[in-house]
Amino acid sequence: MRTVITTCLGLLAASQINAAELISINGAGNDAGNASASVSRESVNTISEDGRYVLFTSGSSDLGPTDTNGNPDLYLRDRQAGTTELISINAAGTDSGNGNTFAGTMSDDGRYVVFTSSSDDLVANDTNGNNDLFIRDRQSGTTTMISRNLSATNGGDDDAQNFSITPDAAFIVYTTLASDMVANDTNVGNDIFLYDRVAGTNTLISRNASGDAGNDGSDISGHQCISDDGRYIVFTSDASDIISGDTNGFADAFLYDTTTSTYTRISTVAGDDTTGGNGETGNPVISGDGSRIVMWTLASDLVTSVPDTNMDSDYISYLVATGEKALVTPNASGTAAASGGSNRSGPRLSDDGRYFAWESSMQDLTSDTNVGTDNDIYLRDLVNGVTTLVSINASGTASCNAQNDDVQLSANGRFVTYESSCTDLTTDSDINAAKDTFMYDSQDGINYLLSVSTAGGSTGDAFSYDPLISPSGQFIVFDSGASDLDATVSDTNANGDVYLVDAADFVAASAFALSSGGGGGSSSLGPLFVLLFAAPLVLSRRRTQLGAQAQK
Repeated sequence: MRTVITTCLGLLAASQINAAELISINGAGNDAGNASASVSRESVNTISEDGRYVLFTSGSSDLGPTDTNGNPDLYLRDRQAGTTELISINAAGTDSGNGNTFAGTMSDDGRYVVFTSSSDDLVANDTNGNNDLFIRDRQSGTTTMISRNLSATNGGDDDAQNFSITPDAAFIVYTTLASDMVANDTNVGNDIFLYDRVAGTNTLISRNASGDAGNDGSDISGHQCISDDGRYIVFTSDASDIISGDTNGFADAFLYDTTTSTYTRISTVAGDDTTGGNGETGNPVISGDGSRIVMWTLASDLVTSVPDTNMDSDYISYLVATGEKALVTPNASGTAAASGGSNRSGPRLSDDGRYFAWESSMQDLTSDTNVGTDNDIYLRDLVNGVTTLVSINASGTASCNAQNDDVQLSANGRFVTYESSCTDLTTDSDINAAKDTFMYDSQDGINYLLSVSTAGGSTGDAFSYDPLISPSGQFIVFDSGASDLDATVSDTNANGDVYLVDAADFVAASAFALSSGGGGGSSSLGPLFVLLFAAPLVLSRRRTQLGAQAQK
């Protein structure tokens, strides 16, 4: 059982927040836009590192820029200037593009935005009728198509899909079904490409020894599949000719080194780097510093130090420097792989590869009592080998009483955000009978309700979900149908909107360093001091600074 003081502090913190900010606000600044809006979930880079810029999609026509296409478009909110910018703007600069734009991500400084769109008027020579991948330079006001065919005369002959970028957007990894991006692509499946923004070139990554596309499809996780410096790329492939000797008949995980142009199959049998595992492996993610990879697998022979007899998916870590593999999801006693459910959703790694967050329905990952078979949220310290149940009830006695999903992790591994249908994570009243958004501070062991009503002490009056966290962990955006989260503006559109919460409203500002800072333990000042004294001071200072910046 964990300390009950977290319950009392959670209540105190909730009554002090009341600081959700409506992002999908109309051009007049007095209400939400006239249609639904949602966060752009393609990557963790939906919020700039300083919290100034927020990326979102909306079908609204009244956010400020001219938008007459009647389709979802991609927007960027400048919180400092109080303006909203249309990203999916047509080449003439007069209106939104003539198609749908859903997914986007941006560089840490907010200058570059990468997105997919079915519009054919964002750039010249786009007549393929497919979803294409674009990058917009907000500083120069130019949009460039990334997923061009080999002759650069049009977009590829099929859709561009998942993508992930480096923090400076110098490199973009993406998948496409197109067969005309390179010569001799006959696999009728997804291929993986690397786009160099500076050089303006595409390089086929999922290729065989001859340099042609592999003999079957390949995929990326859509987030954290490229190291921050662009050197390493991780992906999965059903192809058997990415490397020689791939005869296991299952999808495998690969590491590609762009510096040496070499491939390493990382889903190999323990003690044998040439033989693939006896089951499928997928969804690999790599830490920002490129030191560690975590992947899920159905194979039972990738590690032998801990027996794997659960006949279900597990997570395995791989150290890039040494090739050492370890089971990430053992049971609480460390004697075998966890059992009684499944590990397959939401892998997230801290930038230094130390902390790992995921969703699981396994019943014995920790010694905490597990209620039901719903997904819970877990955080593991991969250095100390300690797993923590994040979605624990407010009294600290067991897992919370319903489903938890969409886990995100700050770059330093300290803060975890997620959505939950649970009603007992905090002592706040749950009045909406729907999903709400939460943040867990691993240093103090506290869950905070983010989608708190302006009255304080209770959830908003409707659902909130899909939280995304900035690299530092200070800023969180999420979707919500609630109308009572921002006391400064109306929300009367009866649709989902996008809101932002600044966690400095209830956690000391010193917590938001990008270096590793998770793993439990207490603040030197103590959580009581932080919440009773530091938070109000931080809140006042933050609002003063933001106002001063807006006047510059």
